[in-house]
Parts: sequence; C-alpha cells; structure tokens
Amino acid sequence: MAINVISDCLGTFSGSLELPYFRFLIPNEEMNDAMGFEMATETTLQMVFQGVGAVAIVWLNHNYGLFGAINAATFLIAAIVIWTRRSIFKGIDPKLSVNQPKSATPKQSLLKSLIVTGHFMMSKKVVVVILAFAFVMNTIASGMTGLINVSLLHNQALWLGNYGNSVALVSISMSLGMILGAVIQHDFLANTTVVRLAAYISWMLVFLAATFLTGISIVLIAVVSVITGYLLGKINPRVSAMFIKLIPDDRLGASMGFINMVLLIGAPIGSGFFLTIANLGSQGVFASWLIFGICSFGLAVAAMVCDRKMGRDFVEA
Repeated sequence: MAINVISDCLGTFSGSLELPYFRFLIPNEEMNDAMGFEMATETTLQMVFQGVGAVAIVWLNHNYGLFGAINAATFLIAAIVIWTRRSIFKGIDPKLSVNQPKSATPKQSLLKSLIVTGHFMMSKKVVVVILAFAFVMNTIASGMTGLINVSLLHNQALWLGNYGNSVALVSISMSLGMILGAVIQHDFLANTTVVRLAAYISWMLVFLAATFLTGISIVLIAVVSVITGYLLGKINPRVSAMFIKLIPDDRLGASMGFINMVLLIGAPIGSGFFLTIANLGSQGVFASWLIFGICSFGLAVAAMVCDRKMGRDFVEA
C-alpha cells in the first residue's frame, strides 16, 4: 500500500511538471485540441491496458508477485527512455537552456510554497470560481462509481445477463463518451463556457440519478453515461488549457498541484457520504441517489446563474 501511495504521489507530481511544456510547444489557439487529444489518448490506453492486465493476471495464474515485477519493469523502461532523451526537455524549456543565466530564486519550504500558491490562486476571480465548482462537482461525482456498483448489485432487473456485464457496460459507456468528447473539440459545444459545461454535466448527473431511481433500463443508463462522459471529456481538457494560459510558468506546476490537492480533498468526503447512506438498509440506495440528484440539481442551477453573471469573463479567459 505504501508503494502505491508513493507511486500515485509521484504520478500526480510528474503530471504537474509536464504542463509547462504544453505552453512551450503548443500555440494558445490549439491548446484545447492538444489537451483533448492528450486526455483521449490517456483514457484509451487505460481502457486497453486494464483489459490486458486482467487477461495477463489470469495467464500468470494470479501470481501477483510476478505481475508486480512486470509492472515495475515497465516503469523502469519508461524512466530509462525519459532519462536518455532528457536533452530534448532541456532544449524545450528556456530555464534549462545552457545559455540561459541561472536565476537566484530562493527556495521555499513546502508549507510556505503551499501558502504562496494558495494566495496566488485566490487572487484570480475566474480561477476561484472554476475551482469552487470543480471541488463541489468532484465531491458529488466521487461517489458515483460506488453508487452505480451498489445499485446494480441490489437490482437484478437492471442486469445485462449478469452483474459483471452490467457494470462493464456502464463503465465502458462512460469511458467511451469521455474519449469522444475529448477528441471531438469542434462541435456545437465548442464556444460553450466552462461553467455552462459544468451546468450541463450536473443536469446529466440529475438524469443519471433519475434512471437509477426509476430503474427503467440498463440501456437508458448506458446512454446517459455516454452523454455524461462526453461532457466530462470536454470540460477537463478545457479547464487544463485555461489554467495553462492564465498561470505563469514559474507557478504553473505548483498551482496545478494545489488544484489537485483541493479536488482530492472532496473525493473521500463524497464517496464516504453517499456510500454510507447507500449501505444503511434496503432504502439506503434509493435515499443516496435521491440526495445525489438533489445536490446535482443545486449545482446545475448555481452554475447556470454564475454563467449568466460571469459568462464574458470565462469567454475572455
């Protein structure tokens, strides 16, 4: 578990470090497309290799020690490739150029850096609003996967053959929608503001809650999941591109780390809240989805009101 925690922390850290390179390599007008392609590629690879991993562990007769060694070897190969090509990164980043004079920037402690980054983020109105909506949405949506699994487990009428097929259908539908939304950037939502997209996603979460509350059909749930994933696939790259444009290079990595920290704080709160209610009894799942839908409805209304008042600020950002 400790290795997993360290690996996840380093993965998040490396993700923040790579963002400035997008600014050096990609023009601002192409940033949304680039971030969408990056997200679509990442989601596709996750889907493919999760399947490959599931098959591989069976082939290895559930030898988790050997499987872990193979996994570690892939990380080592990736590290070697990056290390042998480090000159490419030095050539891209002007701060790492051999001809660039070294700046005498004083080092800050972790706590002081976090405080400075927090003050910097809070000084930008647009960033504060988007971060607030992202935090609330992430808190609500973090319990969605667990709620879906628990709901399908307790409602065999929604099964597509069996429980495993039903969970896989909803999961694949959501992932497929995210890939399509990230790749197809120039559609009827191309000029929609980030907060309005957040409102649309919230409305789809309301519809998702309604489909589980009524228990009409697993096919309808899958359709709603595709649409929800499509909208999520649009908002995530657009938010990343907006932050890359707004935040200076010297604070971009720290700022994205601060954003990830804020979002991660809400995840266990939402998951614990909704799943605790869902496991209270026979009516727990119904009550949890009802509260989920009400919270999503409130977020949708708030986003629509905010977009109407600040729409121009988001477009200009």
